[in-house]
Amino acid sequence: MRELQNGSDIRGISLGKDANLTMTEAEKIAKGFLIWLSEKTGKDPKELYVAIGRDPRITGTELAIGLLEGLVDYGAHVFNAGLASTPAMFMATQFEDTKTDGAIMITASHLPADRNGFKFFAKDGGLNKEDIKVILEHAENDTPLPETHGSIEDFHIMNLYQEHLRNLIIDGAGKGNKPLKGLKICVDAGNGSGGFYARDVLEPL
Repeated sequence: MRELQNGSDIRGISLGKDANLTMTEAEKIAKGFLIWLSEKTGKDPKELYVAIGRDPRITGTELAIGLLEGLVDYGAHVFNAGLASTPAMFMATQFEDTKTDGAIMITASHLPADRNGFKFFAKDGGLNKEDIKVILEHAENDTPLPETHGSIEDFHIMNLYQEHLRNLIIDGAGKGNKPLKGLKICVDAGNGSGGFYARDVLEPL
């Protein structure tokens, strides 16, 4: 499990015969994150709220199921955000409507299609290398936690995040609700899930 650490992220192979990051590993890692988050916040696992989002990689859905099971089986309350961007998952810990204790983004950024991974967030930002090391140690050692059933709620964090970005532009420009009227804007969404930004953030403005 510890070989999955890549700096402050977790990265692995999720497709093919050499896969080492599957639903099984995801479930154990989720449990490790829950223990880490419980230690950090001083809250019991069944008091914790966690958001999970993913990028469009084809292994994202299965990994999300593994994470959901690993959190809910130990009492956590989970917001299932579905397709989301990495910054939006951090904002799940900040928005008044969510205010989660932590969040996990399923993504391998620029790596090949057979890879996937996890980025972790708490209220004060992304986790560091030492935090990831502790999470994987808990996962590898199968640190015991009392089993109890939490809850899962589908929550489209991108709706909140898009509104947040629009308001930042409106407030920053100081020109009313259509501050971009008359402008021609080019958006390069290459190497990322940036299509929403053109359609749901810029176009309404």
